[in-house]
Amino acid sequence: MPARPHGSRPAAAIILDQVAHYSSPSGTPRRARGDSHYIIRNEQPATLCPYAGTLFTPPHRVGFHDFFLSDAIFCDAPEEEKAEYDVMAETEGRHTTLREEIVALHQKGEAHTILSLVSTFTENKTRPWDPLLLWVQPQPCCLYALAAHVRAANISALVSVGCGTGLLEWLIQAITGLSVVGYEVNASWWTSKYAPPTFIPLTFVDQDASPPKVPPTHALMCCYFNNAKVFRQYVSAYEGPVLLIIGATSGDRHTDPHPLDYVDRDTWRLTLTHRISTHDLLAGYHRQTI
Repeated sequence: MPARPHGSRPAAAIILDQVAHYSSPSGTPRRARGDSHYIIRNEQPATLCPYAGTLFTPPHRVGFHDFFLSDAIFCDAPEEEKAEYDVMAETEGRHTTLREEIVALHQKGEAHTILSLVSTFTENKTRPWDPLLLWVQPQPCCLYALAAHVRAANISALVSVGCGTGLLEWLIQAITGLSVVGYEVNASWWTSKYAPPTFIPLTFVDQDASPPKVPPTHALMCCYFNNAKVFRQYVSAYEGPVLLIIGATSGDRHTDPHPLDYVDRDTWRLTLTHRISTHDLLAGYHRQTI
C-alpha cells in the first residue's frame, strides 16, 4: 500500500448534530455502498473546527438506521493550540521547505504548532500542501473526537493500517495521549532515500501474506486506504470494539473503503461522524454486543 495519498479559550463543545441522513438524491433512503450513495446533510460548524458538527447523536430513527443517544463531548483546549507559526519561516537566509519545517517541529515535539501550520494551508494556498506527509489536514477537535470515540470503548490505543509517514498517527498520540502503532508494507521503499520522512516507527507487514491480527486492546484505523479487500481481511480478523475510517466523500478523491462502508455491516454500529474538511470524513464504529 503506498503512502496515503487545543488556552484561554473556553471549553468548546464538539456539536453532536443530527446529520446522519443517508439517502439517494431523490430522498429515498438506501443502503448501497459507494462514494455517491451517501448524502450528509444539515452540517453545522463547531467552535474548534470549521468543518466539525457532524458527530452522531440522533435519538430517533434516521433514514434506515437507528443510532444510540450520546452526550455532547467537551474539549478543554490547552494554550499551545493558539501557537502562531510563520509559514514562510527562514533558516540561514533561505526559505525552508514544508517538509523541513514539519520535521523540525516534530523533532521539537511541537505537535500543536504543526496543527497550526496545517490550518494555514487550509486557509491560504500560498504554498501547496504535501499530501505524502498527511492526506488529511485535521484541526484539534478532529483528533479529540477520534480519541473520545476510542476511549468510550475503554481502550486507549490504536493500530493504523497503511499509515504512510505516520504524521497523523504521531499527532494523534502527541495531542490526545492515545498509544499508536502504524502498519505499512514495502520496507525497502520506506527506508530508501527517495521516501518521505517518517514520524513514528513503522511496523512492516508482508503484503503477500495474510494481514496480521490487530490486538483487541487497540482500535483499528485506516486513513485514505486504497484496498477494500485487504482492509476487510483486517476487519474480519479483528476482535476489538472500535473501527475508524478516514476518507474522501467527494468524487475528486478516492478511498477504499469509503468511510461509511461499514454502516449496518456485520456487528458494526456507526456511532461517530466528524467532518474534517469539505472532502474528508472521519467515521467511527463501535461493535454491537448481544
